[in-house]
Amino acid sequence: MAARTTTSNSSVLSSLYNAIENEDIRTLKSLCSNNPEILNLATKNWPKNPLILACKLRKFGVIAEIGMWKPEFAIEKIQDGYSILHLACIRGDVEMVRALVRLSSQLCFLKDEYYSMIPLHMAIKYGHGDVIRELLLSCPESIEKLTTQKETVFHLAANKCQSDTFEVLLDEAMKLNQQHLLHQRDRQGNTALHIAVSNQLVRVVKLLLTELNSETGGHGFIIRVNAKNKKGETALDLYNQIPNRAPEIGHLLHVAGGREGYLLQQKQSFPNLRNAKNDLLVVPAIFIGLAISITCCLPTLFPKENFVASQIVFQYIDRVFQDLPLVFYIMSSLTVVFTISTGFLAVLLCSFPCRCLLLLAAVATFIVYALFMYYIVPKFFIRIGSHYVPSFYLMWILAVAFIFLGAQSILVWKCLSMQSYDFAK
Repeated sequence: MAARTTTSNSSVLSSLYNAIENEDIRTLKSLCSNNPEILNLATKNWPKNPLILACKLRKFGVIAEIGMWKPEFAIEKIQDGYSILHLACIRGDVEMVRALVRLSSQLCFLKDEYYSMIPLHMAIKYGHGDVIRELLLSCPESIEKLTTQKETVFHLAANKCQSDTFEVLLDEAMKLNQQHLLHQRDRQGNTALHIAVSNQLVRVVKLLLTELNSETGGHGFIIRVNAKNKKGETALDLYNQIPNRAPEIGHLLHVAGGREGYLLQQKQSFPNLRNAKNDLLVVPAIFIGLAISITCCLPTLFPKENFVASQIVFQYIDRVFQDLPLVFYIMSSLTVVFTISTGFLAVLLCSFPCRCLLLLAAVATFIVYALFMYYIVPKFFIRIGSHYVPSFYLMWILAVAFIFLGAQSILVWKCLSMQSYDFAK
Protein backbone atom coordinates (compact mmCIF):
# COMPACT_ATOMS: atom_id res chain seq x y z
CA MET A 1 0.00 0.00 0.00
CA ALA A 2 2.82 2.38 0.93
CA ALA A 3 4.62 1.48 -2.29
CA ARG A 4 1.47 2.25 -4.26
CA THR A 5 1.13 5.66 -2.53
CA THR A 6 4.76 6.47 -3.22
CA THR A 7 4.32 5.56 -6.87
CA SER A 8 1.20 7.72 -7.05
CA ASN A 9 2.98 10.70 -5.47
CA SER A 10 5.90 10.30 -7.84
CA SER A 11 3.54 10.28 -10.80
CA VAL A 12 1.74 13.43 -9.59
CA LEU A 13 5.00 15.23 -8.88
CA SER A 14 6.31 14.25 -12.29
CA SER A 15 3.18 15.71 -13.86
CA LEU A 16 3.61 18.89 -11.81
CA TYR A 17 7.23 19.24 -12.89
CA ASN A 18 6.31 18.78 -16.55
CA ALA A 19 3.52 21.35 -16.23
CA ILE A 20 5.97 23.89 -14.74
CA GLU A 21 8.69 23.15 -17.27
CA ASN A 22 6.31 23.37 -20.25
CA GLU A 23 4.37 26.28 -18.73
CA ASP A 24 1.18 24.26 -19.03
CA ILE A 25 -1.10 26.46 -16.96
CA ARG A 26 -4.24 24.34 -17.58
CA THR A 27 -2.60 21.15 -16.27
CA LEU A 28 -1.12 23.10 -13.34
CA LYS A 29 -4.55 24.44 -12.35
CA SER A 30 -6.05 20.97 -12.62
CA LEU A 31 -3.35 19.41 -10.46
CA CYS A 32 -3.65 22.09 -7.75
CA SER A 33 -7.45 21.88 -7.75
CA ASN A 34 -7.60 18.08 -7.51
CA ASN A 35 -4.77 17.85 -4.98
CA PRO A 36 -4.44 21.04 -2.87
CA GLU A 37 -1.42 19.60 -1.01
CA ILE A 38 0.59 18.90 -4.16
CA LEU A 39 2.63 22.11 -3.87
CA ASN A 40 3.55 21.34 -0.24
CA LEU A 41 4.40 17.78 -1.25
CA ALA A 42 6.68 19.07 -3.99
CA THR A 43 8.39 21.37 -1.51
CA LYS A 44 9.22 18.37 0.73
CA ASN A 45 10.56 16.24 -2.13
CA TRP A 46 12.30 18.83 -4.33
CA PRO A 47 15.42 20.84 -3.49
CA LYS A 48 13.44 24.08 -3.97
CA ASN A 49 9.78 24.91 -3.76
CA PRO A 50 7.78 25.02 -7.03
CA LEU A 51 7.71 28.83 -7.17
CA ILE A 52 11.51 29.04 -6.95
CA LEU A 53 11.75 26.37 -9.65
CA ALA A 54 9.44 28.39 -11.90
CA CYS A 55 11.58 31.47 -11.31
CA LYS A 56 14.75 29.59 -12.23
CA LEU A 57 13.07 28.33 -15.42
CA ARG A 58 11.67 31.87 -16.05
CA LYS A 59 8.11 30.60 -16.49
CA PHE A 60 6.23 33.79 -15.67
CA GLY A 61 2.75 32.37 -16.18
CA VAL A 62 3.56 29.58 -13.76
CA ILE A 63 4.94 32.07 -11.25
CA ALA A 64 1.64 33.97 -11.26
CA GLU A 65 -0.41 30.77 -10.90
CA ILE A 66 1.64 29.24 -8.06
CA GLY A 67 1.76 32.65 -6.40
CA MET A 68 -2.03 32.62 -6.24
CA TRP A 69 -2.01 29.27 -4.43
CA LYS A 70 1.08 29.70 -2.27
CA PRO A 71 2.31 33.34 -2.11
CA GLU A 72 4.42 32.49 0.96
CA PHE A 73 6.79 30.49 -1.26
CA ALA A 74 8.27 33.81 -2.46
CA ILE A 75 9.41 34.68 1.09
CA GLU A 76 11.78 31.71 1.37
CA LYS A 77 15.49 32.62 1.64
CA ILE A 78 17.31 30.53 -0.91
CA GLN A 79 20.88 31.82 -1.32
CA ASP A 80 23.13 33.67 1.12
CA GLY A 81 20.10 34.82 3.08
CA TYR A 82 18.44 36.43 0.05
CA SER A 83 14.92 35.94 -1.24
CA ILE A 84 14.25 35.35 -4.92
CA LEU A 85 13.29 39.04 -5.29
CA HIS A 86 16.62 40.12 -3.77
CA LEU A 87 18.47 37.94 -6.28
CA ALA A 88 16.43 39.32 -9.18
CA CYS A 89 17.33 42.87 -8.06
CA ILE A 90 21.01 41.97 -7.80
CA ARG A 91 20.96 40.57 -11.36
CA GLY A 92 18.90 43.48 -12.67
CA ASP A 93 16.19 41.14 -13.98
CA VAL A 94 13.31 43.57 -14.58
CA GLU A 95 10.90 40.90 -15.92
CA MET A 96 11.42 38.71 -12.88
CA VAL A 97 11.02 41.66 -10.51
CA ARG A 98 7.78 42.64 -12.25
CA ALA A 99 6.42 39.09 -12.01
CA LEU A 100 7.28 38.77 -8.31
CA VAL A 101 5.98 42.14 -7.09
CA ARG A 102 2.67 41.35 -8.79
CA LEU A 103 2.26 38.47 -6.32
CA SER A 104 2.45 40.84 -3.35
CA SER A 105 3.82 44.35 -2.85
CA GLN A 106 4.89 43.26 0.66
CA LEU A 107 7.77 41.35 -0.92
CA CYS A 108 9.39 44.78 -1.42
CA PHE A 109 9.87 45.04 2.36
CA LEU A 110 11.65 41.69 2.80
CA LYS A 111 15.07 42.06 4.43
CA ASP A 112 18.06 39.83 3.83
CA GLU A 113 19.48 37.93 6.79
CA TYR A 114 22.91 39.57 6.97
CA TYR A 115 22.60 43.26 6.04
CA SER A 116 18.85 43.82 6.61
CA MET A 117 18.50 45.39 3.16
CA ILE A 118 15.25 45.38 1.23
CA PRO A 119 15.22 44.58 -2.53
CA LEU A 120 15.27 48.29 -3.45
CA HIS A 121 18.55 48.70 -1.57
CA MET A 122 20.03 45.83 -3.55
CA ALA A 123 18.95 47.38 -6.85
CA ILE A 124 20.59 50.66 -5.78
CA LYS A 125 23.75 48.91 -4.61
CA TYR A 126 24.22 47.23 -8.00
CA GLY A 127 23.02 50.22 -10.02
CA HIS A 128 19.95 48.86 -11.82
CA GLY A 129 17.82 51.89 -12.63
CA ASP A 130 15.05 50.00 -14.46
CA VAL A 131 14.58 47.69 -11.48
CA ILE A 132 14.40 50.71 -9.15
CA ARG A 133 11.61 52.22 -11.24
CA GLU A 134 9.70 48.94 -11.26
CA LEU A 135 9.98 48.52 -7.49
CA LEU A 136 8.89 52.09 -6.77
CA LEU A 137 6.00 51.77 -9.21
CA SER A 138 4.73 48.73 -7.30
CA CYS A 139 5.64 49.90 -3.81
CA PRO A 140 6.42 53.65 -3.58
CA GLU A 141 6.61 53.51 0.24
CA SER A 142 9.83 51.51 0.03
CA ILE A 143 11.76 54.68 -0.93
CA GLU A 144 11.48 55.84 2.69
CA LYS A 145 13.05 52.71 4.20
CA LEU A 146 16.46 53.17 5.88
CA THR A 147 19.38 50.79 6.23
CA THR A 148 20.75 49.72 9.61
CA GLN A 149 23.12 52.72 9.41
CA LYS A 150 20.11 55.04 8.97
CA GLU A 151 21.05 55.59 5.35
CA THR A 152 18.42 56.75 2.90
CA VAL A 153 18.34 55.53 -0.68
CA PHE A 154 20.35 58.65 -1.60
CA HIS A 155 23.04 57.89 0.99
CA LEU A 156 23.31 54.36 -0.36
CA ALA A 157 23.60 55.46 -4.01
CA ALA A 158 26.27 58.04 -3.12
CA ASN A 159 28.16 55.53 -0.95
CA LYS A 160 28.24 53.02 -3.81
CA CYS A 161 29.26 55.76 -6.29
CA GLN A 162 26.16 55.12 -8.42
CA SER A 163 25.65 58.48 -10.13
CA ASP A 164 23.14 57.15 -12.69
CA THR A 165 21.16 55.45 -9.95
CA PHE A 166 21.21 58.66 -7.91
CA GLU A 167 19.64 60.56 -10.81
CA VAL A 168 16.95 57.89 -11.21
CA LEU A 169 16.16 58.09 -7.50
CA LEU A 170 16.04 61.87 -7.68
CA ASP A 171 13.46 61.76 -10.48
CA GLU A 172 11.38 59.16 -8.67
CA ALA A 173 11.57 61.05 -5.36
CA MET A 174 10.27 64.18 -7.05
CA LYS A 175 7.33 62.26 -8.52
CA LEU A 176 6.56 60.88 -5.05
CA ASN A 177 7.19 64.24 -3.31
CA GLN A 178 9.96 62.71 -1.18
CA GLN A 179 12.69 65.33 -1.76
CA HIS A 180 12.99 65.76 2.01
CA LEU A 181 15.06 62.55 2.07
CA LEU A 182 17.94 64.57 0.59
CA HIS A 183 18.23 66.48 3.88
CA GLN A 184 18.06 63.40 6.10
CA ARG A 185 21.20 62.39 8.03
CA ASP A 186 22.73 58.97 8.54
CA ARG A 187 24.14 57.62 11.81
CA GLN A 188 27.23 59.85 11.46
CA GLY A 189 25.11 62.92 10.74
CA ASN A 190 26.08 63.07 7.06
CA THR A 191 23.62 64.12 4.37
CA ALA A 192 23.73 62.76 0.83
CA LEU A 193 25.74 65.87 -0.12
CA HIS A 194 28.44 65.00 2.44
CA ILE A 195 28.77 61.51 0.96
CA ALA A 196 28.79 62.74 -2.65
CA VAL A 197 31.53 65.29 -1.91
CA SER A 198 33.63 62.72 -0.01
CA ASN A 199 33.41 60.29 -2.96
CA GLN A 200 34.09 63.06 -5.50
CA LEU A 201 30.86 62.44 -7.41
CA VAL A 202 30.87 65.56 -9.57
CA ARG A 203 27.65 64.67 -11.34
CA VAL A 204 25.75 64.04 -8.10
CA VAL A 205 27.03 67.26 -6.51
CA LYS A 206 25.98 69.14 -9.62
CA LEU A 207 22.50 67.58 -9.41
CA LEU A 208 22.20 68.67 -5.81
CA LEU A 209 23.68 72.16 -5.97
CA THR A 210 22.85 73.55 -9.39
CA GLU A 211 19.82 75.77 -8.91
CA LEU A 212 17.73 75.46 -12.04
CA ASN A 213 14.11 76.35 -12.57
CA SER A 214 11.44 74.52 -14.53
CA GLU A 215 12.14 76.56 -17.65
CA THR A 216 15.70 75.28 -17.83
CA GLY A 217 14.83 71.71 -16.82
CA GLY A 218 16.06 71.96 -13.24
CA HIS A 219 14.78 70.38 -10.06
CA GLY A 220 13.67 73.47 -8.17
CA PHE A 221 14.53 72.31 -4.63
CA ILE A 222 17.04 73.85 -2.23
CA ILE A 223 19.83 71.83 -0.60
CA ARG A 224 21.21 72.79 2.82
CA VAL A 225 24.77 73.18 1.62
CA ASN A 226 26.08 74.12 5.08
CA ALA A 227 24.49 71.27 7.03
CA LYS A 228 26.92 69.82 9.60
CA ASN A 229 27.53 66.20 10.53
CA LYS A 230 28.17 64.99 14.08
CA LYS A 231 31.79 66.15 13.87
CA GLY A 232 30.65 69.66 12.99
CA GLU A 233 31.89 69.32 9.39
CA THR A 234 30.16 70.83 6.40
CA ALA A 235 30.46 69.50 2.86
CA LEU A 236 33.19 72.10 2.20
CA ASP A 237 35.16 70.82 5.22
CA LEU A 238 35.09 67.30 3.77
CA TYR A 239 36.08 68.62 0.35
CA ASN A 240 39.12 70.40 1.81
CA GLN A 241 40.29 67.16 3.44
CA ILE A 242 40.57 65.31 0.10
CA PRO A 243 44.16 65.22 -1.29
CA ASN A 244 43.37 65.18 -5.02
CA ARG A 245 40.03 66.94 -5.04
CA ALA A 246 38.01 67.84 -8.11
CA PRO A 247 38.07 71.63 -8.67
CA GLU A 248 34.56 71.55 -10.16
CA ILE A 249 33.09 70.37 -6.85
CA GLY A 250 34.84 73.16 -4.96
CA HIS A 251 33.48 75.70 -7.43
CA LEU A 252 29.94 74.34 -7.06
CA LEU A 253 30.15 74.46 -3.26
CA HIS A 254 31.42 78.06 -3.23
CA VAL A 255 28.81 79.25 -5.72
CA ALA A 256 26.07 77.60 -3.64
CA GLY A 257 27.29 79.48 -0.53
CA GLY A 258 29.22 76.66 1.09
CA ARG A 259 31.18 77.58 4.22
CA GLU A 260 33.57 75.82 6.55
CA GLY A 261 32.26 74.75 9.92
CA TYR A 262 34.37 77.07 12.06
CA LEU A 263 33.42 80.07 9.92
CA LEU A 264 29.76 79.27 10.38
CA GLN A 265 30.34 79.12 14.12
CA GLN A 266 31.81 82.61 14.06
CA LYS A 267 29.53 84.21 11.49
CA GLN A 268 26.21 82.70 12.45
CA SER A 269 25.84 81.35 15.94
CA PHE A 270 28.35 83.43 17.90
CA PRO A 271 27.55 86.89 16.50
CA ASN A 272 23.82 86.51 17.09
CA LEU A 273 24.36 85.23 20.60
CA ARG A 274 26.96 87.88 21.32
CA ASN A 275 24.76 90.71 20.06
CA ALA A 276 21.84 89.48 22.13
CA LYS A 277 24.00 89.39 25.25
CA ASN A 278 25.40 92.83 24.54
CA ASP A 279 21.85 94.17 24.31
CA LEU A 280 20.95 92.52 27.60
CA LEU A 281 24.09 93.80 29.32
CA VAL A 282 23.10 97.39 28.58
CA VAL A 283 19.93 97.18 30.68
CA PRO A 284 21.44 96.21 34.07
CA ALA A 285 24.41 98.51 33.41
CA ILE A 286 22.02 101.45 32.98
CA PHE A 287 20.18 100.63 36.21
CA ILE A 288 23.45 100.20 38.13
CA GLY A 289 24.72 103.54 36.88
CA LEU A 290 21.41 105.21 37.68
CA ALA A 291 21.37 103.78 41.22
CA ILE A 292 24.95 104.96 41.91
CA SER A 293 24.29 108.43 40.46
CA ILE A 294 21.16 108.99 42.55
CA THR A 295 22.91 107.67 45.66
CA CYS A 296 25.73 110.16 45.17
CA CYS A 297 23.19 113.01 44.99
CA LEU A 298 21.31 112.04 48.15
CA PRO A 299 23.58 113.89 50.67
CA THR A 300 23.02 117.09 48.68
CA LEU A 301 19.26 116.63 48.33
CA PHE A 302 18.69 115.60 51.98
CA PRO A 303 21.47 117.28 54.00
CA LYS A 304 19.60 117.42 57.32
CA GLU A 305 18.48 113.85 57.33
CA ASN A 306 22.09 112.64 57.25
CA PHE A 307 22.50 113.86 60.82
CA VAL A 308 19.61 112.17 62.58
CA ALA A 309 20.77 111.55 66.11
CA SER A 310 21.97 108.04 66.62
CA GLN A 311 20.13 107.76 69.92
CA ILE A 312 16.70 108.21 68.27
CA VAL A 313 14.69 105.02 68.47
CA PHE A 314 11.57 104.43 66.38
CA GLN A 315 8.86 102.05 67.47
CA TYR A 316 8.31 99.32 64.89
CA ILE A 317 4.52 99.22 65.14
CA ASP A 318 3.90 102.95 64.86
CA ARG A 319 6.77 104.26 62.76
CA VAL A 320 8.41 101.82 60.39
CA PHE A 321 6.19 102.69 57.41
CA GLN A 322 5.26 106.24 58.37
CA ASP A 323 7.71 108.60 60.06
CA LEU A 324 11.10 107.26 58.97
CA PRO A 325 13.25 109.69 56.96
CA LEU A 326 12.27 109.91 53.29
CA VAL A 327 15.85 109.31 52.24
CA PHE A 328 15.71 105.91 53.93
CA TYR A 329 12.88 104.75 51.68
CA ILE A 330 14.67 106.09 48.60
CA MET A 331 17.89 104.28 49.57
CA SER A 332 15.99 101.03 50.19
CA SER A 333 14.43 101.24 46.71
CA LEU A 334 17.82 102.01 45.12
CA THR A 335 19.31 99.01 46.95
CA VAL A 336 16.66 96.75 45.47
CA VAL A 337 17.35 98.05 41.94
CA PHE A 338 21.13 97.85 42.41
CA THR A 339 21.07 94.31 43.87
CA ILE A 340 18.81 92.87 41.15
CA SER A 341 20.79 94.55 38.37
CA THR A 342 24.13 93.35 39.77
CA GLY A 343 22.88 89.77 40.10
CA PHE A 344 21.48 89.78 36.57
CA LEU A 345 24.74 91.26 35.26
CA ALA A 346 26.80 88.58 37.05
CA VAL A 347 24.74 85.79 35.41
CA LEU A 348 25.32 87.27 31.95
CA LEU A 349 29.06 87.70 32.54
CA CYS A 350 29.46 83.99 33.42
CA SER A 351 29.56 83.02 29.73
CA PHE A 352 32.28 85.49 28.70
CA PRO A 353 35.92 84.40 28.20
CA CYS A 354 37.36 86.57 31.01
CA ARG A 355 34.42 85.96 33.31
CA CYS A 356 36.49 85.63 36.50
CA LEU A 357 37.90 89.12 36.12
CA LEU A 358 34.52 90.57 35.18
CA LEU A 359 32.77 88.87 38.10
CA LEU A 360 35.45 90.18 40.46
CA ALA A 361 34.80 93.69 39.18
CA ALA A 362 31.05 93.24 39.72
CA VAL A 363 31.60 92.04 43.31
CA ALA A 364 33.96 94.96 44.00
CA THR A 365 31.36 97.42 42.67
CA PHE A 366 28.73 95.88 44.95
CA ILE A 367 31.01 96.17 48.00
CA VAL A 368 31.85 99.81 47.21
CA TYR A 369 28.15 100.57 46.86
CA ALA A 370 27.40 98.90 50.23
CA LEU A 371 30.13 100.90 51.97
CA PHE A 372 28.91 104.15 50.40
CA MET A 373 25.36 103.41 51.52
CA TYR A 374 26.61 102.73 55.04
CA TYR A 375 28.26 106.15 55.09
CA ILE A 376 25.23 108.17 53.96
CA VAL A 377 22.31 106.23 55.45
CA PRO A 378 20.56 108.16 58.26
CA LYS A 379 21.56 106.74 61.63
CA PHE A 380 18.72 105.51 63.83
CA PHE A 381 17.36 102.36 65.41
CA ILE A 382 14.14 100.42 65.15
CA ARG A 383 13.03 98.65 68.28
CA ILE A 384 11.37 95.29 67.71
CA GLY A 385 10.45 93.90 71.10
CA SER A 386 13.66 93.91 73.14
CA HIS A 387 15.90 94.09 70.06
CA TYR A 388 17.31 97.22 68.38
CA VAL A 389 17.93 97.05 64.63
CA PRO A 390 20.30 99.68 63.11
CA SER A 391 18.99 101.57 60.09
CA PHE A 392 21.69 100.17 57.76
CA TYR A 393 20.72 96.58 58.52
CA LEU A 394 17.06 97.44 58.29
CA MET A 395 17.58 98.90 54.83
CA TRP A 396 19.15 95.66 53.55
CA ILE A 397 16.55 93.51 55.30
CA LEU A 398 13.76 95.44 53.60
CA ALA A 399 15.55 95.25 50.22
CA VAL A 400 16.11 91.48 50.45
CA ALA A 401 12.54 90.91 51.66
CA PHE A 402 11.17 92.92 48.75
CA ILE A 403 13.30 90.92 46.24
CA PHE A 404 12.24 87.61 47.81
CA LEU A 405 8.55 88.53 47.81
CA GLY A 406 8.82 89.76 44.22
CA ALA A 407 10.43 86.49 43.11
CA GLN A 408 7.77 84.45 44.94
CA SER A 409 5.01 86.50 43.36
CA ILE A 410 6.41 85.87 39.88
CA LEU A 411 6.63 82.12 40.53
CA VAL A 412 3.08 82.00 41.88
CA TRP A 413 1.83 83.98 38.88
CA LYS A 414 3.57 81.58 36.46
CA CYS A 415 2.14 78.53 38.21
CA LEU A 416 -1.36 80.00 38.20
CA SER A 417 -1.02 80.96 34.53
CA MET A 418 0.12 77.45 33.56
CA GLN A 419 -2.70 75.84 35.55
CA SER A 420 -5.23 78.21 33.99
CA TYR A 421 -3.90 77.41 30.54
CA ASP A 422 -4.03 73.66 31.18
CA PHE A 423 -7.55 73.96 32.56
CA ALA A 424 -8.69 76.01 29.57
CA LYS A 425 -7.01 73.57 27.18
